[in-house]
Amino acid sequence: MKRILAAVAMSLTLLVMARADNRAGAPQAARIVPPSSAATQPSEYSGLHNVVTYADGLYSGSLPEGREGFATLSGMGIKTIISVDGATPDVELAKQFGLRYVHLPVGYDGIGQQRSLEIARAVQDLPGPIYIHCHHGQHRSAAAAAVASVTLGKLTIEDALAHMQISGTAPTYTGLFACVRAASFASPEMLASASNVFPEKSRIGDFAQVMTHVDETMENLKLIEKAGWSTPKDHPDLVPAAEAARLVDFFRNAPQPKEKDRTSEFAAWVSAQASNVSEVEQTLLKGGASAQQVSDKLKVVSQACVQCHAKYRD
Repeated sequence: MKRILAAVAMSLTLLVMARADNRAGAPQAARIVPPSSAATQPSEYSGLHNVVTYADGLYSGSLPEGREGFATLSGMGIKTIISVDGATPDVELAKQFGLRYVHLPVGYDGIGQQRSLEIARAVQDLPGPIYIHCHHGQHRSAAAAAVASVTLGKLTIEDALAHMQISGTAPTYTGLFACVRAASFASPEMLASASNVFPEKSRIGDFAQVMTHVDETMENLKLIEKAGWSTPKDHPDLVPAAEAARLVDFFRNAPQPKEKDRTSEFAAWVSAQASNVSEVEQTLLKGGASAQQVSDKLKVVSQACVQCHAKYRD
């Protein structure tokens, strides 16, 4: 009799849970097998690219592309998404698939210790499996997953660096590799020192602040150009491809100006410049182009900036 009552109780519990799921309206994604931890190449999925397993239940990859990408994450069993990209996450769409978003952006120059601890604590505290992404899923998300893995004792530094190579992290992003080499296992006390406030959306800055960053990065690129598109001797912190990548990020995530009649025009302008600077970044990463060819690409962006300033700032 007790067994019968227990079975009835379990059936009722499952029925209530099923009804709750139906009321929530979360799409039911098909089961998708995550990449093997032994894979030596990134995996491609519908709406997701460059997906690599860093540790049990911890993955790195690209920005989810619309409903398709979030459905894939749901099918993989992902519970929490951590974005280290500058762009504002699509929190609302993620919630439709029952996924939690955390926004902890990082730069191409590396991840500081405090941010490393924050990412590691999010991986430790939040429901898993966890997917960390940047835009392309090759550089910043790979470094973030690697740092978190070392900090939590999931990978050695050597294994973490090897995983970054699988992700395709460019060697020219020296700061990303350096932060992984500097990582170490964190004690519970160290992890507890990191914030347990995990924001869905981090404030990147207003229009004026972002445009100031654009100007500063353009100046850095001009210094690099004068050094023959290599790191200037008096500015050893300036990595050519990393500065170009930063500029792409600023253009891609630039807020709109307040004037409503200018928003569509401005959006088209920043999109075009993001594409132009992306060409500069890819050229610097791949090599093979002459210094003059790279300078010609940057000149197009520089001229566009002058035109934009005349209309939106001056």
